[in-house]
Amino acid sequence: MPHGHAAVLRGTITDYLTGKPIARARVTLEAVGRIDGQLPTPLLTDGNGQFLFPKLGPGAYLVSAAKSGFVRTRFGQRHWNSPGTPVVLEQESLYSADLKLHRPGAVMGEVLDENGLGIANITVYAWKSGRALKLIAAAETDDRGFFRVHGLQPGRYFLRTAAKELEDHQGLLPTFLGGVTRAAEALPLDVKLDQEVTKVSIQPRPGRLTNLSGTVAGGPSGRVIIYTDTGKQELPVNGDGRFSVGQLAPGEYELLAESGSGVALLTAQSRVVLSKENESATLQLTPAPQLRVHCEAPGGKLTASQPVSIFVRRREESAESQSLRVTCGENLPLLPGTWEFAAAAPPDMYVAEVRNAVAAGDSYDVRVNLGQSLDVTVVFASQPGTLSGKVTTADGDSAIGAPVFLNALDADLRSRLGGIRMIRSGEKGEYLFNGLAPGRYEVISSFDMQDPGDAHWPVGAGGSVTIDQNGKTQLDIKVQRIGEVS
Repeated sequence: MPHGHAAVLRGTITDYLTGKPIARARVTLEAVGRIDGQLPTPLLTDGNGQFLFPKLGPGAYLVSAAKSGFVRTRFGQRHWNSPGTPVVLEQESLYSADLKLHRPGAVMGEVLDENGLGIANITVYAWKSGRALKLIAAAETDDRGFFRVHGLQPGRYFLRTAAKELEDHQGLLPTFLGGVTRAAEALPLDVKLDQEVTKVSIQPRPGRLTNLSGTVAGGPSGRVIIYTDTGKQELPVNGDGRFSVGQLAPGEYELLAESGSGVALLTAQSRVVLSKENESATLQLTPAPQLRVHCEAPGGKLTASQPVSIFVRRREESAESQSLRVTCGENLPLLPGTWEFAAAAPPDMYVAEVRNAVAAGDSYDVRVNLGQSLDVTVVFASQPGTLSGKVTTADGDSAIGAPVFLNALDADLRSRLGGIRMIRSGEKGEYLFNGLAPGRYEVISSFDMQDPGDAHWPVGAGGSVTIDQNGKTQLDIKVQRIGEVS
């Protein structure tokens, strides 16, 4: 029963496939709009998979559960990765919220030699299909040649082995499922939650591997990084500036070298095509290219009370690079290459223009080359617009905690916006987007969408609006069903 005048939320977390209770799952509450009292800290389920939040104030709450080896789940989800629906608690109410957790998908199989025997210590990579293949997970074969790639979200995947030199110095080329070396010819695998794809076998193709050696010249020894389609690897560099790496498949690679730091940073870049058994490369260090960031605002320079957030991150395939914060007026030495550039305006402004950069989804791309400097200017403008309204259900009731998504219809405007925005409607179904640049937008409310991104945005399904400078646009919308939900 409720404790005093407070509301109580309880529930049980179970395994979706077996129905068994999950102990020590972490259950978290998030408030939708204002609530009475403080938000409780997350808690763990007991040995029977049960949890209890006593003494909650009236209001709307989002309930989620997570545990290692399972997919994070939100109460009221219509799809495995869609936003959950809120639980609305009234004073002295008692509510039960049970959640079933899915396990990620997995692929099990073996890597075989020419005689059909398993090969130990071979790495197997899994790429998820999309606009571009994305490396998701990897596993290594055991002593019998068996592997298990796990932690996979639903979708279509391609498996490929890593290059390997055997005991007799025979080379094994990176080989996709289907016995081919090109992704376009590979056999795909469809992976689902709570399922394991089994009896997969890959027989790597024999071929000559390459050993690459080289020298860093023009400065003190620093570090050398080689970029492959499975990530980046830092290579040891001795005192003479020499480096080497073996067991590389034929193909094209990017090499980067850097020495020093700050204004004294030296860099080198080279793209090498490896085809012979032994290849060499020389990296000549030169002063790092400079990214010079300028900011323009009404009335001149921005003041200290007008915070600006500008970040850059090197765009690297199958590798995560660190984001760097940049200040207006800063000259930043960078490694050569393409960098993501994102800027956010103070609350009373919006990003009106980014000069010398290319719109690229939720950010911009800037290219810095060896021996060059690049000037990028961010223009801020005052009097941003707002978009507000009310979200209702199909029955006309206020939709509490409904996800509301906003997408700019112009590519450059979308990059200035920072990509697709998402907020939740409040306790009366109201929503508000502020800090908007003038332009055309589309707004959708749906419990079926989760961070849709440009490629999956249902164009034309939402309400279209035009935001003017300092304009206060209102648009009431209904919660929609988007696509077919399984």
